[in-house]
Amino acid sequence: MTDAEDIQILIVEDERLFREMLRRILDAEPGVTVVGTAESGEEAVTQAESLQPDVVMMDVELPGEMDGIDAALVIKAARPDTGIVILSAHKERRYLMSMPIEDSAGWAYLLKQSVPDMSTVIRAIQGTMMGMVVLFYEALGRELEPPGPGTNLGTGEELYNVCSPLGAG
Repeated sequence: MTDAEDIQILIVEDERLFREMLRRILDAEPGVTVVGTAESGEEAVTQAESLQPDVVMMDVELPGEMDGIDAALVIKAARPDTGIVILSAHKERRYLMSMPIEDSAGWAYLLKQSVPDMSTVIRAIQGTMMGMVVLFYEALGRELEPPGPGTNLGTGEELYNVCSPLGAG
């Protein structure tokens, strides 16, 4: 791939060391260019608007008024073709359930502690660009249940219908 064809990525991570490590590793990958970084949800939205990356790699827990999920939803609303890769240490269902059920194309949710290698991250990036939903199986837990009280994101059966084909390969 030439530079013009590279996947352009915005990294959103509040931990400076991890953000810089991701930047260096991804910049070294053929076909990938990191076009910017951000530390907060608000900065992510601003950077995504100005840089127009193909994919935003987003942490969930960020400083400021907007967490990573909220920022990702704003970015997707403005540019639906932008891939979103959530790379988080959080296993809590509320984060997974925050992903839009009905319009989930181009999303990935990976657990930092469970990603075996960078090729997994690269496949998630590529998958989101193709409009796929990529969920690392450990993010799903043992069984899928309906969302908790107060959530309006569909039923557990709907989430199962979105996620089960992914588990089958």
